[in-house]
Parts: sequence; C-alpha cells; structure tokens
Amino acid sequence: MATAPYTRAILKIGRTLILGKYYAFQINIKSPEFWNMSQHDGWRLWLQSPDGYMVDGSKYSVQFNSARVDTLPVEPHDRGWAVYPSGLLLPVNFSLGAERILPTSAFDMSAFLSVYPLTPSTDGQLTSLRLIAPVGFVWIPFAEQGWQGYLPNFTCKYCELQVTPEVQFQNELLLRNLVMRSTMFYGFRVRMWVPLRPPSRSTNAFYLEIGYDPGKDADYYLDRMQGAMLPAPPIRVVHDVFIYSRCNLAGFNDNIMDFRLRIASPLTVNDGFLIEGNELTRGTMLGCWPSSIPELLSITSVEGNCLVFENAVTLLPVVKIWITQSLQMPPGLYGFRFRGVTMPSLPTSAMLYWKMGTYSQLHLYPKHEILDVAVDIPSPQVLGFLPEAGILRPNFYAAPGFGRDDAPLKLNILAFYFRISKTPLFAEDMESFVVALRGPLGFFFEEDCSQYLRAFMEPTDGQSRLPCAANSRVSWCPSAVLMSWPSRLAPVACLGINETARISVPNSAFVEAQQGGHVAVFQPNGVYGFEVQVQNPEIQPLDNLWALDFGNEASKPFASIRIQSFVPEETKLEMACSVSSQFWWPNLEKYLPFRIDFVPHTTIPAPRMLERRLQSGSDPLLPQAEDGSVVVFSPPNFDFPVADFDMCVNSVLEVQGRQPWDFVALFASGADVVCRVGDVLGLPSTEGGGPERRSMVFLLIHRKAMFQGVAYTLEGLVRNPSTATWPRAMTWRMESYTRFIATGERVRLDEYFLEGPAIRSPAKDFQVSNSAAEYYGGVIVHVVDISVVLPAPLMTGQSIEIKAPRGFEMGANSSNQSCLNFRWPGTFRPLRLDALGTCSCSVIHGEVSCRVLMNVSYVPSEPGEAVLTEGDTLSFRISVLNPTTPREALRNLWEMTHWDVVQNARPLSSAFAESWPIYSELANFSIWISGTRKRAGALSDLSLSFIPVAWGSVLEINIHDPPGYDFSDTRPGSPLAKEITSKGSRMVVVNGDFRPGILQMVFLGEVILGSPGGRTRISIQMFTDFRMQNEVARKINFLNGFVQPGSVTIFSQQLLNQAVVSHYEGGTFDSVLPLLPCFAQQLARVEFFFRLSCFISTGSSFILKNLGTDGNNHEFYLESGFEPVIELCHGQDQGRNGSSTQWLCNEVVRVNYTQKQYTRNNFELVNGFRAVLERMGQEYITDAAAVNELAYLTDGLSSMALEANRDYRVRFWVLPTMMATEWYVATEHETGYLTNTNDGETSAPTAVPQMSLTVTPEVSRSPPVSATTVSISVRAAQGQWPFSRLLLLPPYGFLPYGAQIPEGTGRPMLELDMIVANPLIDEMTYQLRMHTPRRTNLDPRWFVLARNLQVDEITGEISDRIVGWSFVDGFGVAPCAVTARYGAIPSYTGWLALTFKVPALAKGRFALFSAPESFELRCPDIKEAGQACEPYQIEEHFPDELLALPIARTLNLTMGTFIAEGQDLVYSAMLIIVTPEALLTLQPWELRVLDQSFTVVDAHLEIPSLPFSELQAENPTVKWLTMPQRGEAAMVAIQVIINRRIKTLRMLVFLMPEGFRHDIQHANQLANINKNFPVAIEREWRDFSNLRSVRIFIEPTTVASGTFEWQFPVIVAQKAPINTEWYVFLCDDYSCRVFSDPSVVVVFPVPDFHEKIPAVTFDGLMMTGGLQRRHLAKWSLILLLGGLMCSV
Repeated sequence: MATAPYTRAILKIGRTLILGKYYAFQINIKSPEFWNMSQHDGWRLWLQSPDGYMVDGSKYSVQFNSARVDTLPVEPHDRGWAVYPSGLLLPVNFSLGAERILPTSAFDMSAFLSVYPLTPSTDGQLTSLRLIAPVGFVWIPFAEQGWQGYLPNFTCKYCELQVTPEVQFQNELLLRNLVMRSTMFYGFRVRMWVPLRPPSRSTNAFYLEIGYDPGKDADYYLDRMQGAMLPAPPIRVVHDVFIYSRCNLAGFNDNIMDFRLRIASPLTVNDGFLIEGNELTRGTMLGCWPSSIPELLSITSVEGNCLVFENAVTLLPVVKIWITQSLQMPPGLYGFRFRGVTMPSLPTSAMLYWKMGTYSQLHLYPKHEILDVAVDIPSPQVLGFLPEAGILRPNFYAAPGFGRDDAPLKLNILAFYFRISKTPLFAEDMESFVVALRGPLGFFFEEDCSQYLRAFMEPTDGQSRLPCAANSRVSWCPSAVLMSWPSRLAPVACLGINETARISVPNSAFVEAQQGGHVAVFQPNGVYGFEVQVQNPEIQPLDNLWALDFGNEASKPFASIRIQSFVPEETKLEMACSVSSQFWWPNLEKYLPFRIDFVPHTTIPAPRMLERRLQSGSDPLLPQAEDGSVVVFSPPNFDFPVADFDMCVNSVLEVQGRQPWDFVALFASGADVVCRVGDVLGLPSTEGGGPERRSMVFLLIHRKAMFQGVAYTLEGLVRNPSTATWPRAMTWRMESYTRFIATGERVRLDEYFLEGPAIRSPAKDFQVSNSAAEYYGGVIVHVVDISVVLPAPLMTGQSIEIKAPRGFEMGANSSNQSCLNFRWPGTFRPLRLDALGTCSCSVIHGEVSCRVLMNVSYVPSEPGEAVLTEGDTLSFRISVLNPTTPREALRNLWEMTHWDVVQNARPLSSAFAESWPIYSELANFSIWISGTRKRAGALSDLSLSFIPVAWGSVLEINIHDPPGYDFSDTRPGSPLAKEITSKGSRMVVVNGDFRPGILQMVFLGEVILGSPGGRTRISIQMFTDFRMQNEVARKINFLNGFVQPGSVTIFSQQLLNQAVVSHYEGGTFDSVLPLLPCFAQQLARVEFFFRLSCFISTGSSFILKNLGTDGNNHEFYLESGFEPVIELCHGQDQGRNGSSTQWLCNEVVRVNYTQKQYTRNNFELVNGFRAVLERMGQEYITDAAAVNELAYLTDGLSSMALEANRDYRVRFWVLPTMMATEWYVATEHETGYLTNTNDGETSAPTAVPQMSLTVTPEVSRSPPVSATTVSISVRAAQGQWPFSRLLLLPPYGFLPYGAQIPEGTGRPMLELDMIVANPLIDEMTYQLRMHTPRRTNLDPRWFVLARNLQVDEITGEISDRIVGWSFVDGFGVAPCAVTARYGAIPSYTGWLALTFKVPALAKGRFALFSAPESFELRCPDIKEAGQACEPYQIEEHFPDELLALPIARTLNLTMGTFIAEGQDLVYSAMLIIVTPEALLTLQPWELRVLDQSFTVVDAHLEIPSLPFSELQAENPTVKWLTMPQRGEAAMVAIQVIINRRIKTLRMLVFLMPEGFRHDIQHANQLANINKNFPVAIEREWRDFSNLRSVRIFIEPTTVASGTFEWQFPVIVAQKAPINTEWYVFLCDDYSCRVFSDPSVVVVFPVPDFHEKIPAVTFDGLMMTGGLQRRHLAKWSLILLLGGLMCSV
C-alpha cells in the first residue's frame, strides 16, 4: 500500500525471508516531472518485523546497477535511478544479429550488439552515453573488432562516434565526452560475452542513457537528455530446470517423475526435447506418453511423438519428445510427468543426473542440432527400503487438538509416522542427516518450516506429546505403536521447497562426539513420528500421495489427506454484474443475483438423514443427531439483502442441473433448509453476530443432506461495493460445517476460495430498450435502442464493447462481422464511419454469445481532442434475435465496457443493463371445446394442448373474446388445481408439471363459455412458481384457437296436430286439443322461435335435426305442401299471441334458402334437414354495425343471411314419436365450422300414444243436472310409458255426484284410482255416478289422461307430465220428456197439464216443478192433480242445488200414479197456474225428479215458457152431457169463454185424451151451440177427419167476446190414460193441427174430472172381444206413439 506523500510503498510479505537468499519484486511507479540530484540518493529498502520494527535495510541508496551492490559509488549517477526528460527520440534498433542468442560458452563465440539510430536532444552539446547490460553480460570492446563507432550502410560518413569506450563492473559500457549533432543519426556496434543463463540478479534488460552525467550545474533539459529500457534478447539455453521424483526407493516400479524446464526458442516441426541420463540412472525405465503438468506447456500425442530408448553405446536411458505436426509452440516453461517409472534396482551412493535440452531435426537423431543449450540436472539419490510410513488421521473431535485444518490453502499441521528397518549410521563428521518429505503437488512448505516442526516423544517439557503410543492409543491410531523420538536427536532445521521439506536430524555419532555422553539412537524396526506445518493446496491433487525418506531409507508412497475443499473444477462463482453499486444510484437497494456451483468433498449432514435413521419429521432427534450448513462469505464491502429475522432473500439451494420439475432435488426453504444472513463470522445478528451482512448460512434442518461428490447450486442476491477494485479480483469464501446438536459444537468440513470478478468503475448511464416490445423467444427484435453515457471522454485508441446476454444474436454475417441492422438514430452520427459497430459471436457452453465493438482509430484534428466528450450520449439502434428459451435473471444483463486498448486493454468504465424478459413459445398450441356443449353461454369443457420449450408449473389463461367466459366453478383435470384468484375470464392452473418437449394436455371442466360467440382471442402465460413471478412462456392475443359457436335459443315450441292447427288458423274451434300433446305417429306441425347470438353470412348452412335414440325421433314429413319454412318479422315484433300460432308482427317474411337436403338417421328415417342460406334483403336488415363487421371480415365478399339477436320462426311437419328427443339447431360456415348451435340440448315436445277409452252411461238418456251412472273403460297403449296418475276429463258440467261445482266453465278433472296391478297391460273399468250438466255441451268428448308424477331426489322438483291420453265422443244431456201446457195469456188462472217420463232405473220418488219468475203454481185437490202435491219445503240435508230452488214457485209432487212405457215410467199431473199480467222473461220451467235420498235422478230444466197471446179468455171446460162409460159413446160439450173480441182467430181445435175418439158420423153431430160464433161460411167449418181431434174453422172476422159451446159424441177410452185432460187450441190459421204448429196462438188444457163408468164386459163375446182388444191395443199403441210424437 502507498503512503503519503506517496514516495513510500509498503509490501506485506506472506512468508519468512531466509538469510543469504536473494529476493526480488517489481512495482509500478509514477515518475516525477523534473530531475534533481537528490533522486540518485533517495532510494531505500528496509525490512520490518511484523510489529513494524526495522530489522535490516540499505544504509545508502539502492544501486541502480545491481553489479555495484556492496560498493560505495562516488558519483551520484552511479548510485540510484533518476528521471530523464524524455525517452529516446527515435525508435532504436537494438540488435544482436538474431532474435535469440546462444551463450558464448556454447561455441566459444561472443555476440555483437548494434545500436541505431541515436540522436541528441541538443545540437553539439558535449554529452556522455551509458549502456548497462543485465548482470552476467560482459562488454568486451577491446577484443578483436570489439568496437565500431558507426554502422556501415546505416550511419552517414561523418556520423562516427569518436570515443574510446570504457567498461565498468563488466556490464557498464561508457562513452564519455561525445559530441553529436541533432540533425544526424548515430550508431555503434560492440562485442559482448553472453552468459550461460538468463540473469537472476538483475532485471533482464539493457538501460541506455544519453547525458547520464550532466554535472552538478547541468541544465535538466539540455544535459540530461534521454533514457530508455531495452529488453534483453532471450538466451538460447534451458533454465529453470527441475526434476522431481516422488519415491526414491530402489526398485520401485510405480514412481512419478517430473521433468520441468524453461526454453527460449520456439519449437516447430521436428523440434523437441532430449533427456539423457547418466550412469547412475541405469535401470531407470520411463514410458511414453508423459502427461502434462498443470499450468505448464507440453507436447501431446496429437502434436508430436515420444520415444524412450537406450543409448546404443552406453545403454543409458534416453527420452526423445518432438513435434511432428506443422505447428509452432512458443517458448516458455514446459513440463513432462512420467508415471509408472521403474527406479534403479539398487540404491546409489550419489545423486543421479539427467541432461535436458531442446534440439531441431530430432527425427534424424543422433544428427540433431542444438536449439537451446542443454544442462545437467540432478535427481534424488536412490535409497533403501523404509518399511512403513503414513499420516496420523485423528477424527473430527481430535483433529483440532492436533492443529489439523484440511481446508484448502490453510496452514495445516500434519503428523507423520514411519518405521525404520535399521538404525541410521553416518560418519562422525556429518552433523546431520536428512528426513525428506515429499507431498503431492500443491502442498507448500515455508522455506523455514522449523517453527511447527515437532517430533513425537515422551512429554517432559509440557509441550511434547506422544500420540498412539502403547498407553495412549485411540480408535483412529494406526496399527503401529509409536515410540518416543530420541530426545537428543530432535529435528533441528526444516527447509521447505514447495511441496518438499528437508528436515535436518542430528547425527547421533556427531552429537555423541561433540557433546559427549550416551546418545539414544533410533531403534531398528522402531516406529517414530513428527508433525510439521504445511500449507494445503487449493484443490485436491491428482496424485495425492506422500513419500518419506529417512536417512538412507525411502518409503513407498502413502495416501495423503483429503483436502476438505469443494471440488475446484466444479466449484464456480458466477455474478450477474461486476460494476460497482454506485452505478445503480440512486437505487442503493439494487441487489443482483449470483450463483455458486459446488461439489462437497465431505457429506454435509442433515438432522433427519434417511441414511442415519428412519423416523418421521415430528419424532424427537436422536442424541447423536447433527446438522450441517453451507456458508458463503463475500469479500469486504459486499452485502446480502436481509428479510425479517435475518432470513435471506430469494435464496435457492438445489442439486446442480436440477430440472425444474424435480422437487426432490430442491431444498425447499423452510422445509429442508433455512437460509440466514450473517456477519463476517457467519453469525446472524439474532445470534449475536455483527451488523455486517457478509455471509449467507444455509442450514439443513430435515432429511435432505448434501452428499460427497454430488454437485449442488446455491443462489442469492448481493450488492457490489460502491468503489471499484479493478484489476484486483475479489475473493469469496465458501465453507461447510457440521454441528452436533446436543452440544452445539461446530466443526468445519470443507472450505474453498472462489475468485470473483474485479469490480469496475461505473459509467454514468447505460440503457438497453426493447422498443419493439418483442419478447417472444426466437423472434427478431427489429428496434433495440442502446444508449451510453461515459464518465470520461472517448479518445482515439479506445473502444466501446457491448455484450449481449447469452443466447441473444446480433451478428448478421460472421465473415465480415457486420451487425444485424446497426444504425444511428436519425441523421446525426456521434462517431466517424470507422467507429461503426462490428459484431462477433461465439459459442460458450452451447449458447451463442455476441458483442458489439466500436473501435475509435482515427486521429482527431487537434491532439488530445476527445471523440466523444464526457457526459455526451452515444446512442444507436440494432436488431437482435431473441433466444428461444427464457433467460434466468443471473444471465439476462447487457454489459458495456469502455476499453483503453492502448494501455493493455484497461477498462475505464463499465455498466450493466437488465435485459427484457424472454418468453418461450408454446409450440403446437391448440385449444378447443372438448365438452359436448359448444354454444355460447353454455357450461362445457375446454381442452388445450401445447409443447413447452421451457418448464412451467402454473398456467394463466385469459379469454378476452368473446366476453362472458367464466372460470369461477371450473374444475381442472387432476393433478392440476385451480388457483383461488381465478374468476371471470381468467383461469390460473397450478400444480402443473409442464416439461419441455413433451406434449401437454390440460382439461378444464365446467367452463361457462363466452357470449355471443365468434372468433376467440386468448392469452396464455406459463410461470414456474405459484406466485407467478417468473414467467417463462406466453401466447398473447392468440387468434387461431377456435371459433366459439354462438348460441341458438329456442323458445315458444309447439307440436300441433292438424286439428289444433285448424283451430288456431281459423278452422274448427277446439278448446281441449291445444292443451294436450299430440298423438305419436299422427301428422303434426312443429313450430318454434329461435334466436342466434352471432350473425350468419350467405353460403352458411342452417341445420335442423331431431335427435333420438335407436331411431326414435320425429320423422319429418316429406309430402308436397309440407316443406319447412323459416320466417322473420319485418317491423314491430311482439312475439306470439299467447298460446296461439299467431305472430304479432307487422310483416312476416320468409327466409330464403336453397340446396335443401333431408338428413336421415341410422334407420333411414328422415330426422332433419339442412339448407344453404341466401342473402337477406337489404330492407329487412336492422343491424348496420354487423353488416360493416361482416364486410370487414370477408373483404366485402359475403352478405348477411341471418342477423343476431333477432327472432326467427321455423315450421315443419313431422310424424312425432313418443320418445324423448332433442332439437339440434345450428348454423355452419361454408368452410365447415359451427357458427351457432344449441348443442342439441333443447328438448323437443314429445308425442304420446293414444290410449283406449270407452264411456257408457247406465241409461240411454242422460238427464241434465242429475245423477247418472257412467261406465269408464281405459286401456294403456302399446309401448306407453309407465304412469302413476289417471285423470278423467268429462265434458263441461259433468261432476261426480256430491262434488262442488267448480267456478268458471272449465272442465272438471277427476283422478281415478289405479285399480289394476299392471295398468300398462290390464284394462281399467270404473263405475262413476256423475252429476250431469244443465244442457248438452257443444263438446261432449270425454278425455282420459295418463300422467307420471315424479319427484327429483336431489332438487325436490316435481314433474307431472302426460304420457298418454285418449278421448271419446260421449253422450249428450237429454232432459226427460216433459210437457207443461197452459193457457199462455196474461192474468190467466187456469190449469197446467204436466206430463213427464222418467226411466224406471232412476227410481224417481219426488218431482219438483218450478215455475218461472212471476208465475204462480198451486196444488189442486189430489183427485184433480193426479199426483200427491204440496208446496216445496227446504230441509237442511238437501243438496245445494235444491236449497237454491224458489220455494214460492216450486211444487213437490210425490210420484205415485204412472204408466210404464218400455223402460220409462210416465207421470202426469194437473196443477193450477196463475200467469202474470205481462210476460217479462222467457225463463224456463224446471222439473227435477228426485229419488228417495233426494238426489236428482232426472230433470228438465229448460221447459220453455210459452209466449203470451194478447187475447183474453178463461180456461175452457169439458162437460159430459151423458154419463160417460168406457168403451161407449157419450155426448160431450166444450165451452170456450172469450172475454175480449179477437180479430185474428181463425180456428179452434179440440184435442181429446189418449184413447178417446169422437164418434161423429155426420157433420150435424158436431153442433155449434152459440150461433154468434162466426164459423166459416164459404167452406165447411167442421173438420173431424182425425178421430182424436175436431177442428172448427172460423170466418175471417172478429170474434166477439162471449161464451161459446160445441157438442159432439165421443167414445170414451177403454182405460183411463195417464193424461186425462183435453186441449183446446186457438189458432190464427186454418193449418192448425198439433201443438207445434206455428199458427197456434194459445193452448188450454181442459181437465176432465168426471167419473167414467167402467166398460161393460159380455161373456159371450169373449173371443170376439179378445180379438177386438188385440186390435185395439195395437192401434192404441200406434196412437200413443203418435201422441208422443206430437207432444215432442
């Protein structure tokens, strides 16, 4: 280190200086600006003790010429060195006639030195010249032709130096009192003697001085002119020659011998080395090829040839190694290591010698020629046999007590033991003999190695010890028992020569002779030991063996220690940056990564190593448990980042070369290893360490240990020092430890020193920008902007080098080193053309490494002018080819270096810039919808496949288009898992193992697909860590994934049979069939609306299919007139009108299509069709934006066919199936991909089979509002689905008797019991007592529905669907036959004749007869009524319908007297009626027949009220003028009372009861009693052609009021008829005959209460009477039927 005022330098010496030895060193200095005389006396050299005390030194100035050492020069210029104002003004040709010179002794020839040209600094100034040669060279100018003051053909005629040369101290040539002109060039030649070896006591250079003796009053610039150092030419002699023999045991046949020598001449073809042994080497056997020695030059078997043979004359060994290839090998230090050497068989009495030199033409041996003169080199003496030797090897516990430290470069105390065969005997005059210890290459003994040299002997002084003696043996001791070293023969000196120590042991004979007394000697076969300090090698030696010579005995090689070092060849430090941290200001917390690869020599244990015991992680540790650690120590001023609790930041420990997916080879932080930051001693602050952050401690805490011979890698972050250290490299240290957990004792295992980079000064700024933002691997980044701001000017002879991270390529042409599109931004050129960047690339460890180099070689216009001034920005652009794989942060930095090429490539400043991330490609990337659902918005599955270039474990998937993708409930395929932040269109998949080069498949289940559909835009990124901080691959905005089909939404489905179609389209109305499913295999029309989420272009196909299983699908109907129709709405669209088929639309327009094709299933049934859509009319398009988008996507080549989000209707005819089917509706682009679909998941309406149904009433006629029994028979259809409910829908108004009448007019629905075991096979029959409606319905159909009720076990939803149904035309409601006749005139009080017929099965008991409002009914005497009659009275148990009857207007008739008429019973009654003054309503009369339980069993509720006539009359009467006897004739009188005249009366009709007939034989028998009655005049006024009726024709005139009577004979019926009343018709036309004639104005029932005399029976006429009765019965029957017909 330098000290102020910087004229003193202190050198710290790392070894002891030996008395009498020569030492030398070299140091760079800065010369002063001016010379003064004191400079010659100012040089001093002192030696100091470690405590700083002066122990030796120069009492006078250090001599400039080392030949003057120990002299006291008088003149100042003969003392120390002083400066000159300049060097030689002209470049001097300093020539000895050859590039290399032979020593004079070789051929007894001296050399001539020529010096030219020389010129003075001042013209004609008297001066002097001195030329000092290296020590060993001798000037001989006085020899023959020894001096010549000029050089012929070089110097001018008048340029001879007129001087007599002088020589001092043999190597100083003095030319005094010279006069030289400044305009002339001078030179001289002088003879010199060349030494046999290069100088070792002085610098190997000549010093030429002009004006070396300027005098006391000299002018510095005029008199002391020039000075220069001129290198001496090499001397052609081998030197630095050394022979090493590992083992000197006679006859040993596996020895190692090294031959090392330095040569001066280069070697070419047929040049080489010749090694020849002397007489004592006889028997030595060497073999080819010798191996090379590390750090030494050698000739390999590829480059030359090797031959070992015996000299033909002397039979001594000769080794010849020469070059056979056309190449040249430089001069330098060469070495050859021969293995398996056999030593001479007998010990020798002296040392062996080998002669070594280099020769040319060795292939012509022995006619070879000398290159470098050979020298004889001694080799160790061959010795006798030393039986045993070795090293004591204490274990970990005992080693520190012996001073053992087997770490590299550590001072180690090794304990050796050996067994001698006999007592060494030497002459008395020999003071000591040698114990030679030779170690492996790399061990180093101090020259004075006696400080820690100690023989093992009985401890008497408290310092001695005797391990492994008979009384102190331990487990690690060798089998030999050590004896105490003779006390008076303890070693007295130790001389270290590299890996060899020569230990001096007193000669017992000499000691005894000099000191007297008895001297204990070494005993034959005795085992002795000693310890000595040695420095361990840095790396484990290849030949790791020691050998020991004791006196005249030599041991065989024995094993050395294992250097506790990480394997050097595999232990490397790599840092991301070698510039000082000042570059990163103001970001002082900028830490950059580093990596250390290492291979432990010693296994580093873990507390739960599997090799030590099998136990779980929670079991307590065993008492002998130990843990291990690796500690990295940084050089001063470096520091590591620290987190809480001294934890490391971003630390990694893993097996070297670990594949990212191999987590077994990773030491997981917190699970396998804990990394903490510590101080310079490796102690964290939480454990008492200092504040420095200079170490990283990786502590193994679980099962994973680090094993011997296995390569590992550790990584971390570090911050460089803030000041530069260049050119001094920074040394890192790495150690491993084991710690016994029970005691806390820690023992170091391995140690290694790693050479880090020298820290360089920073540039002001360095930026590398990927302006093109191209981050994909393997692509060209066309615009990379690079800018540099230097802290110092850029001068001529300097260069700027920019290195790209490995893998980045910048070279366009390797032959001319052109860069890839190098250019200056804009038109400004910051440098001249000769400074354009050149690019060169090389391959390092399989990766390309490129650099840009800008050399500045032109000379500026002004000397010293800067090419680029300090602080100016140098910017340029270049194109770069990205590497194919991601770069780790450690190797992803750009490096800039500002070089001073003139001054030995000195870096003036450096800078680093972080490069951009590289994302590798996901090769063969493909993504598709793997689920069965494809439509937009559906829940489906996605699958993706790719081949990664780099490994990753996490995938982030973003689907940007179409919007609406939702991964919230997505389930990845095992073993992948969904990261909890996944939501919406972002999916993060973790727990992956995506290995490079292997096809990877990723399944994503239950994804909600995006909407509305269309082309997808997907981004996928792959990361190595679950925190997603290290991205390694990506595909951004990937457009070639898949086309997301839009959704087809189907709604308002209808499956309508022809009847229902007719119903909705204005045909036959049906209120039930539209509510029921169609029958299977009966022609039906399907129609539904659909809506697309994506528009469709022309040429696309519309596809419609009905999907079923096993051929069960709706079969499309192909007949003409039933073609499919697709329609759209033009104008306002309000959808379908309720459940009808009417589309509430301004204009329904058909969609044009062509190329219709029907599709068939596997059973050749037509299951759908497809058609090519044509262009939609421009006037129907509503979405102009979609039209523009379509034009953009297709370059205007396609037109709109179907718009999105618009309702369309499709209609087609099918033969439906009863199986469950689905509609598949899709649109397909003309290139084949789906554009819209419903995935076939829209359930189609199903048809059901037609069941068998019969409905049979118990009676042939079903009365209204009555209880009647109905038989229902139901049978399931073939193939019908099972059903759990059977429902009966009778016609409107039919209800089970006793049920409440539902509100409204809906049909009742009855659920029938499932009365059979198997309803799908057995017929089900039911007897139902139904309450009939009031009147016959327009729709008398009965329906039966089979429904299947199911409850979903999971959702609890209830489904109740129809699986079959049927209908049958039922029976009408027919009221009982009722006639109610009365005089329909106002304010009439008279008779009402009631006749009704009731089925006998009805078992009628009571009849309730209700009059219309305003009418009044009364019960006459029972004899007159014909049935028991009483006013109606309500009782609580009556049903509601009876409770609602009008009490005042209802009579209760007890049905007694009747006449059977087939299955019916005919009842009649005469009731008194009082009509109102005016007929305000035509409310009907009602008759209800009740059984014994007051159930209505028959009824007539619409007995019409008769319209009133305006006439006024009284009820006619019948009066018998003679006693009527049955079967006999009697006169009857009919009286009609008219209260007011009548203008329109034209006829009277008298209708007799059944069985009665008139007996008018002549017209005169019909008498008009009141002659005022205007009978017809112009025609016969009597008509009695019909035996049951008599008609009176009236003259067309006004009939005056009055009482009128007519008389005529009547034959009385044999039996009393059910209706005994007579009827009088008043008619306004002559066509009047029966009740129903329209001319009838009013009908009056006329009761006949007169008793009839029974008919007389004559016995004599029995037979004749019988025949007559039979004929009468037949006639009566006909008459009765006729009467009934007339009464209807």
